[in-house]
Amino acid sequence: MKRTGTESPVEGRGTSLHLKGSIRGEGGRPIEVGGSDDHVHVLTHLRADRALSEVLKRVKSSITGWVHSNFPERHNFAWQAGYAAFTVSQSHVERVRSYISVQVEHHKKRSFQEELEQLFEKHGIKPDSRFWER
Repeated sequence: MKRTGTESPVEGRGTSLHLKGSIRGEGGRPIEVGGSDDHVHVLTHLRADRALSEVLKRVKSSITGWVHSNFPERHNFAWQAGYAAFTVSQSHVERVRSYISVQVEHHKKRSFQEELEQLFEKHGIKPDSRFWER
């Protein structure tokens, strides 16, 4: 999930706790949440009977409302319309968890945009241009 603003949405101020709570409110079980200044990674189990797009819509809305209510100076906080979502096999959960936990350091070497473009290319994914900011 990508958002606009200047501060990581998951660092400090309880935002990561609210994000995890929002996921739980949708019947999910968050495993790891992390990000840098322009995006968030969430590793979670989600209910099979819920559409991912609807879950993300409600979680994003919840976080936005919480940020606006608790931090008036962040009145410009907003998420982009789209998202990238990938399934993870159980055998890779710890590897992905570790990757998410070091996002700030990781993206000092390579931008989120560069990394996602390489991932798309590697797996033959053509992103929907309506939701892909370049």
